[in-house]
Amino acid sequence: MKIFYLASKITDSGGVSSVLCTRLNYFVEVLGFEVFIFSTNDDTFTPFFSFSSKIKFHFSKVKMTNLLDLVHLKKEINQQILINNPDQIVVVDNGFKSLFYRKMIPNNWPCIYELHATPSYFYGEEYNGFKKYIVQIAIDFLFPSFGKIVTLKPVKASFLNPKKVQVIPNPSTISTTKVSNLNNNKVIAIGRLEAIKNFDQLILIWKEVLKTFPNHKLEIYGEGSQQENLLRLIDTNNLNDSVAIFSPIKNIENALLQADVFVLTSKSESFSLVTLEAMVCGLPVVSFDIGMEHLIENKVTGFVVSYSHDFVKKLIELLESQKLREQFGSAAQQKAKAFALDKVCEQWVLLFNSIKKSL
Repeated sequence: MKIFYLASKITDSGGVSSVLCTRLNYFVEVLGFEVFIFSTNDDTFTPFFSFSSKIKFHFSKVKMTNLLDLVHLKKEINQQILINNPDQIVVVDNGFKSLFYRKMIPNNWPCIYELHATPSYFYGEEYNGFKKYIVQIAIDFLFPSFGKIVTLKPVKASFLNPKKVQVIPNPSTISTTKVSNLNNNKVIAIGRLEAIKNFDQLILIWKEVLKTFPNHKLEIYGEGSQQENLLRLIDTNNLNDSVAIFSPIKNIENALLQADVFVLTSKSESFSLVTLEAMVCGLPVVSFDIGMEHLIENKVTGFVVSYSHDFVKKLIELLESQKLREQFGSAAQQKAKAFALDKVCEQWVLLFNSIKKSL
């Protein structure tokens, strides 16, 4: 089977690139698929993650500065589709331009939209004024043209036709059998250093936790536009000895296995691959209540809280009890097994075959 992926920034260190690398490597190495990736908006032609040498790449030369660039992008996409002649086309780009992709692709090719964003974010939550209005109109008008919509968890939104939606979660990108000993005096967080991840609030939460655990450390792994602001916040609150920000690393399990608790302070998440990775390593989780029931079961795999003072309280409770960390961590590891790579890829194969047969 030949699969053609339309992606964005496939070379970065984000969760979408990570999960695609894991899944597509399985497709070509284990299942014998042919995979081609057409990627836009890349700052480099060298992927951060280790994609199989069997996967073919095309990095778009079109730089989206206005709507007229869509004409040039359509020509480039069609050229690559005709060269590769795929069985399936999958869009993994939640940017505004992706809404036009179905109109760029000849109708005889089935097209799946893989949604890696929460409905509210996708519907223009980050936009304001007229741009927000245009995005919402475009979604309502163009999104129904896609044949199938894959979401990472059950979601409801006005622009989603339930008959077209297929829920397929992200697979675990970590296959280690090792687990943390949960006795490292360390808490870990992972994610883009952007406002939506709420790391500024996490730093202030940690300041309160330190009053009870002055010798513990908080490690944050990520990069983004808020890095300088976060470093200033750490310095202003005299937390330089207890909070550290590190650049993304490929083998994140090495850092997870040296931590005791994983914390998630995001304002919203479509799936949270990093939470799943932490659970694979046997870490209990403390998270804000942002609809993560597919992974985090309150008082089973961790704690789910609504307010910062509760976050402080529950994180302290976990750090005080090795027994509780082990109990939650073991349950988290068991929960993570449902997201094994082979099980998730099997769901994709079933979807591909069902679409192919319907043509």
